[in-house]
Amino acid sequence: MNKVLVFGVLISTLVVLAVGYEDTRQEESSELQQGLLNRALRDADPTPKKGNKKRGLKNKRKNGKKSRKNKKVKKNNKKNKKAKKGKKANKGKKTKKSKKNKKGKKERKMKKSKKGGKRTKGGKGKKGQKGKKSKKSSKKGKQRKSLKKSANNNQRQAVCNDAACLTNVVFYMSQLKDKVSNFDKQKSRIEKFTKISQNKGDKKDLFATVLFRVQSTGGGNASDLSCAGKKDSEGATEIKTLADGLTKCASGIEAACMTAKPEIKQEEIDACKTKMDTFSAAAKKCMDETDDSKKCECWNAADIKTASDDIKTCDISALSKSVADFKKACTNSFAACRKLEDSSNDVIFKCNPDNDPSALLSKLKGATENNDALTKLKDAANALTSGSRRVRQTALSCGDFSSGMESVSVLVIANPSDPDVAAKALVLVSSKPASCSPEEILVLKAATAKVDAGIEATVTVIVTVQATLEAVSGSTASAGDIAAASLAPGSATDAATTSGSNGGSSSGSTGGSSGGSSSGSTGGSDSGSSEGSTGGSD
Repeated sequence: MNKVLVFGVLISTLVVLAVGYEDTRQEESSELQQGLLNRALRDADPTPKKGNKKRGLKNKRKNGKKSRKNKKVKKNNKKNKKAKKGKKANKGKKTKKSKKNKKGKKERKMKKSKKGGKRTKGGKGKKGQKGKKSKKSSKKGKQRKSLKKSANNNQRQAVCNDAACLTNVVFYMSQLKDKVSNFDKQKSRIEKFTKISQNKGDKKDLFATVLFRVQSTGGGNASDLSCAGKKDSEGATEIKTLADGLTKCASGIEAACMTAKPEIKQEEIDACKTKMDTFSAAAKKCMDETDDSKKCECWNAADIKTASDDIKTCDISALSKSVADFKKACTNSFAACRKLEDSSNDVIFKCNPDNDPSALLSKLKGATENNDALTKLKDAANALTSGSRRVRQTALSCGDFSSGMESVSVLVIANPSDPDVAAKALVLVSSKPASCSPEEILVLKAATAKVDAGIEATVTVIVTVQATLEAVSGSTASAGDIAAASLAPGSATDAATTSGSNGGSSSGSTGGSSGGSSSGSTGGSDSGSSEGSTGGSD
C-alpha cells in the first residue's frame, strides 16, 4: 500500500512539472513574439533616435545592479551580526537549561514510545501524513494551472501572433521613415531653391549702374577705355576687364537663373503629396491604436495597403538633385557679378583722372600755397584790429580791404586749390590800410571770420589729397614733392601782374586807368604812383 502511494505521488509531481514547463514555454513564445513586434515598431519608427538615451538606460541598469548588490551585502552583514549575538545568547541559555534538559529527556522518550504505539495500531504514521500533503499539493497545482491557462489565453488574445501582420508593420513603418520623410524633404528643397533662383534672376539688371560708372571713369567710350587718361597702362587693362565682365552679368544671370530651370510638374508633385498624407494618416491610426487585440487588424487592413501601394510610384529624388544643381549654378553666377561690383570701387578710384598722382600734387600745391597766403592775410587783418600801424605807399581803405578779404574767402571755399587765391591774398597783404575806424574794425572782423573758414577748407583738402596719394602710390607727398609740382592753370593773374602795364592797370577791388588816377588796390601809371587810398596821375 505504501508503495502505491509513493508511486502516485511521483506521477502527480511529474504531471505538475510537465504542465508548468508547457505553460512557461507558451509564455516565453508569446513574450518573444511581443518583443519582436515591439522591436519592429521601434526600429521602423521615423522619429530620430538618440544614442545618449540608450547609454543612460545602460548606466541606470548597471547602477541598479550595483545598488542591489550593496543592499544584499548590507543585509547579510546584519544577519551575520544577529546570528553571532544569537549564538552567544543561546550558549548562556544552554548552560542554564542543560540540567533541566537532562531531566526531561527520559520523560520525552517515554511519551514518544507511547505515541508510536498508538500510530502503529491505527495504521497511520508518517506515510499517512505524506499522503495528505500530496493531495493538498495536487489541488494547489490544479489551481495554479487553471490560473496560468487563463492568463496565457489573455496574453494570446492581446499579442499579435500573425507573421503577416509583423511583416506589414515593418514594411509600412520603413515606408513612413524613408519614403514619406524623404519626399517631404525633397519637396520643400525644390520649393526653396526655386524661389532663391527666381529672386536672383529678377536682379539681373542690378549691375547696369556699376557698369555705367566704370565706363564713365574710363572715358565714356566702352570700346576704347582708359585709366586716368592712359590707354596702355596696367590700370587700363584692369578697367577693360572689369567692364567686359559687368557687361555679361545680365545675360549670364538670366541664363543661369531662368533659362536653365528644370521642368517641374507641380500637379504630379501635389498629387503625390496627397497620397503621402493619406498613407501617413493610416499608419498613425494604427500606431495610436490602444486596443492590443485590434492592432494587427489595423495593420492588415485594406485601406493602409492601398495607400502604401499608391506611394510606391512617387519619386522626386532626381528632380530634387537637378534643382539643387540649378540653384548652385545660379548663385555662383550672381556671386561672380557681386565680386566684380566690389572690385569696381578700387578701379574707379585708381582710374579717376582726378586721382592721378601728378594731378593730386598740383591740387595739393595749390591748397598749401592758399593756406599760407590766407594765414598771412589773417595776420595782417588781426594787426589792424589790434591797433598796430604801418604806413605804406600803396595802401587800401579799410572798406576795400575788407571787401577783398571776403571775395578771396568766397573763391577759396569754392575751390581750395585755386591758384588765383594765393595771388590775390598776397596783393591784399601788401596793400593793407594804415588804420581803420571802430566801425570799420567790426566789418574787418567779420571778413576775418570768413578767411578762417577758407583756411579750414584748405586744410581739409590737404589732408584728403595726402590720404589719396598714399592710397594710390603708397606714400604721402613731402614738402619737396609739393614745391616741385606745377600748379593747375587758373583764370586770375598772378602776383606779378598787379603792377600793371601799358599806362596802368589794377588788380585790386577797384581798377585804374592809363592817364588818370586809381582808387583801387594798386593803381598806378608809367609816370608815377600814388600814396594813401587814392590813385595818382601822370
